[in-house]
Amino acid sequence: MIHLRNYFLLLFILSTSNFIFGQSENTNHGYEYNQEDCAVKLTEKEEVIKKQRNEIEKLHQKIELLETKLGIKPKNKETKPQIGKAPKPVIPKPILTTVTIGSQTWTNTNLNIHTFRNGDSITHAQSIEEWMELGKQKIPAWCWHENDPKTDSKIGKLYNWYAVNDPRGLAPEGYHIPDEKDWNTLIQYLGGELDAAPKMRIGKEWGDSISNQDDKSNFAAIPAGWIIAKPEVTTFSTEGAYWWCATQLSLKFAWTRFLVFNSREVKSFCFPKASGLAVRCVKD
Repeated sequence: MIHLRNYFLLLFILSTSNFIFGQSENTNHGYEYNQEDCAVKLTEKEEVIKKQRNEIEKLHQKIELLETKLGIKPKNKETKPQIGKAPKPVIPKPILTTVTIGSQTWTNTNLNIHTFRNGDSITHAQSIEEWMELGKQKIPAWCWHENDPKTDSKIGKLYNWYAVNDPRGLAPEGYHIPDEKDWNTLIQYLGGELDAAPKMRIGKEWGDSISNQDDKSNFAAIPAGWIIAKPEVTTFSTEGAYWWCATQLSLKFAWTRFLVFNSREVKSFCFPKASGLAVRCVKD
């Protein structure tokens, strides 16, 4: 049984072969061909052959469409590469652990990623000098606390505010960096800014005077420290737990929330955008 594709091609070739090949070059039928006439004749046939090749290609396409509709898979079909269409990169989704506190769902670990939502890499500053230079140029950056990769699994990464505010999105899909309103909603639910800190901390990680008042919300704050970025000094600090807020005060400063040792208060202050703080996310 002749395959559908071969059948159509055979009919097409038979219907056009007389036109292309029917004239014999050895028979002039009473006409005297000179060299110029022969050249013209060959050119005409080349054009006809080119036209017929195009028609055959169109016929191939029609047959493929018909085979698709009939559910017939063509044999030994070669897949043509798609020119100019690069495969979309697979962007791994970060594994987030969350906790619902009141009406909000928060991540209960610090953000620990090195790419934006679209897959672009965030610059890794590997020294204080690199961190300072990236901050001067307003380039998004991250680093480990004390530049020690061993801290990665426990306290996550520190980011400057240029990474937080980048339009490519630091927060994973379905989440956002909390703004002033988000932080205030959380703190008010936990008793207000003067008394909420013990309910947000893992007490045993702090070892201070209020360590016995363990985390009642499972927000799971630990003292991850931060990078102080001031004109006179840029260095690491282990004073407490510091997080960025998505709300900025000015071109150089943005709001933060932080907890310090021996205090029940959730503090709020504006830090230079070149500072390095941890990040928490809120579900959209």
